[in-house]
Amino acid sequence: MNKRIFITLLGAFALLAGCNQTDSNANVTAMKESAEKISKLTDSIKKLDEQRIEALNFSLETNELAQQYFEDLKIENPSQIVVNALMEMNVKDTKNPYIKSESNGKFLFNKIRILNEKWVICEFTDGELWGDLLLEYHIDGNLNPTFKPLSEIIHPK
Repeated sequence: MNKRIFITLLGAFALLAGCNQTDSNANVTAMKESAEKISKLTDSIKKLDEQRIEALNFSLETNELAQQYFEDLKIENPSQIVVNALMEMNVKDTKNPYIKSESNGKFLFNKIRILNEKWVICEFTDGELWGDLLLEYHIDGNLNPTFKPLSEIIHPK
């Protein structure tokens, strides 16, 4: 009888040890999978941050020399001055004077990016056609911007 109890207890112990080993292996596997996911997410974050920094290369906000230019002229918020002036073109009833391409509708600015102290690039559309416009700009002492179109492109449909 003692032999049977001993064998039964030994079998139960072996079974429990096997279950614990299986749980332990599952935990190790889960931890490895989590570590791999964290590594992939960390790599993705690094890549996105590098892309963000690269995208900001041509931006007034990150161009210290362009910022110094406006500080020397005592012009605050030059980006806002330029963007506001260009967006006013969207609400006027007249054709946008800076876009030379013909349209059945009216070209409106969608996106505006100030590149530096002299250039701004704009995306525009009339709902059917899309294009980009490169403008040279200047802000005078009265904080009035003037614009000179340099080039534009209409993208094929």
